[in-house]
Amino acid sequence: MPSTDPNDRMTPRESDALATSELPTAPWVDPAGLPENPLLDGWGFMQGGKIVETSLEEIQTLARSGPGEVLWNGKLERPSIAIVAAPGEKHLVTAADRPELQPMLLEANEARLKATLKKSAKLFFPMAALAVVTYFVSDSPVVSLLFLMFAVNGAFPYFSSMIRLRRLKNQPDRFLADLSSEVRYSVWLSLAGNRGTRRTNWLVGAWVVVFLAQLVALYRSGALESVELMMLGGTGPRPDIAAAGLVKSLVPAEPWRLLTAATMHAGMLHLLMNLLVMMGLGVQLERGIHRYFVALVWLLGAVVGNVASWYSVPNPSLGASGGIAAVFGYLLVTGWVCHRLLPPGYFGRLAANLVFMCVLGYLFRDIIDNSAHLGGLITGCVIALLTFCRGPRSLPLQDQAWLTAVGRVSEVVTLLVVIFTILQLVLLRT
Repeated sequence: MPSTDPNDRMTPRESDALATSELPTAPWVDPAGLPENPLLDGWGFMQGGKIVETSLEEIQTLARSGPGEVLWNGKLERPSIAIVAAPGEKHLVTAADRPELQPMLLEANEARLKATLKKSAKLFFPMAALAVVTYFVSDSPVVSLLFLMFAVNGAFPYFSSMIRLRRLKNQPDRFLADLSSEVRYSVWLSLAGNRGTRRTNWLVGAWVVVFLAQLVALYRSGALESVELMMLGGTGPRPDIAAAGLVKSLVPAEPWRLLTAATMHAGMLHLLMNLLVMMGLGVQLERGIHRYFVALVWLLGAVVGNVASWYSVPNPSLGASGGIAAVFGYLLVTGWVCHRLLPPGYFGRLAANLVFMCVLGYLFRDIIDNSAHLGGLITGCVIALLTFCRGPRSLPLQDQAWLTAVGRVSEVVTLLVVIFTILQLVLLRT
């Protein structure tokens, strides 16, 4: 069984905090953080947010067989046994915490990890080879970048499955404890619903609206005919970039470009990549730390990143990735400082992504604005260090007057920047 001793792997500071009842807490680790058990005397499992009542034998069978493949409609082939209702439990519990289900879960996860390892290898190795070949022989670095992105989609599950499979075989108790923590954290995040992603959704929605305004500017100027321009992006002579992008020679006279450029994107691929990354990081920041940090961290990171780009890169640039790098940096430092308040492996996954970002930035330094990314990353790290300079007390952070005020001001400023950018684009004179 996984250890439940709170003194396991504690630092001296954390042990002292426990003795004085000051140990940092997170709601997702509390058993009461899961919904109440509607079946006090029976067995059931959670599916689609509801509890399906059934027998222990049926749950064991489902746990052993695993969820299967993802179907065309996005649903799993079989129910996933992650959260269960057990007799005598006041709240729902994770399946990994129940001795009756642990052997089945280990068997199912071993089969799943082996299948993932084999499947991801078929994507990772061929795409990585194509990325290397096209990097040296292709005239366009974008082609190599596309192959590299596909390779990354296979690399992360490949290496992650390899590590988890080794842990399952050598340390099954630790594997089950990690699995339980990950399920609790995931369920806790999902229970927030729209309340936990509202500000992230608003921010990425604003980027989409600004991108539509860019299309209007390109259409009015006759530049929309270029398929490569809008599908793969480009920062050459373009009316939308001239109107509100980060044109370095115009910044001294028009410093507002340091803000407007952060809401714009070079093309559909650029926009889609940033949307997907921000949707993944934003919910962790908004729900896991505090909702008012979303606009605050992104806005400050975007401005500092664009300032760094202005000083070091002569070419025009645009994009939200400086602010996204700030959000990433904030989560990275939080994962390190608040490691006991987050699932095992949280910081490690972010650190692996940081390594990938560095490699990607070096290989494609001719088309990636590394200065903006670095400026945003450092900004996010500094904000996180200031947030937790006295040590973490709990996650998510409690509402405070200063945080509410600063957060709301940053949201208003972001809204005004979006409106101003749209006006600059739509009212562009050709």
